Amino acid sequence: VGAATVDTDLNCGVIEGLPVANMKALVGEVYSPLLNAGFSGWDKRMTTEAKDDLYGVIDRFSTLLGSVVESLANGLELKKPTAGITIENKPAAIAKAAADARFVSAYEEIVEDWCNQVDR
Repeated sequence: VGAATVDTDLNCGVIEGLPVANMKALVGEVYSPLLNAGFSGWDKRMTTEAKDDLYGVIDRFSTLLGSVVESLANGLELKKPTAGITIENKPAAIAKAAADARFVSAYEEIVEDWCNQVDR
């Protein structure tokens, strides 16, 4: 990428929809096929073992993304803090809440609920 040719060297845009589903589609339908085809000869310096490792990681990543999309589609909804225990996202407010047993207990309960839902 060069300063004079940045308009033709880079492409950008907005991908609508569910980000995780879009990432799965991009990995499975764009990046993986391009890599498997040896696009631009990128793989000429790699050993067969290194290429197999890379393809294995890509496949596992794609499978993981598929599991995440499936979980989201099945309606996993994590509990949110109630109005009385919300904390402003500032260091001082977080430190103050961390010192308050009422906040700590409430957030521990929420995280336990999240863990139980994710484990199912």
